Amino acid sequence: MPSLLIGLQNQIQWVVTVANTNITYNFAGATTQLQASSVRYLAMEMEAGQGGFEVDNLQSILQLGNAQPADVFQQLFADTDGVVLNGNPVFACYDEDDTLIDVLDEAGEALAAAMG
Repeated sequence: MPSLLIGLQNQIQWVVTVANTNITYNFAGATTQLQASSVRYLAMEMEAGQGGFEVDNLQSILQLGNAQPADVFQQLFADTDGVVLNGNPVFACYDEDDTLIDVLDEAGEALAAAMG
């Protein structure tokens, strides 16, 4: 199963990508500092778990274009099993049948800790 890749691309744009797919979204923010804040905001939403994640907030976190927040939520978390930040693994599902959506709170805590 692919991982969720989060990182600073070319020192100018924070992006989230589902590995081995064409699914990529830029984080919101005019500067890399504001984009990093959007990454932290995503981590905070993830920490709330599947039931507490405010899916519509993805519109404030990512540049979605015409994509619907609920669809993006599924793309990012339903078929991924790890989180990689700037090339460094920060979280992996411990049960091979789990996806990030099953352990969203734990993955969010790991991402938040890695972002500092």
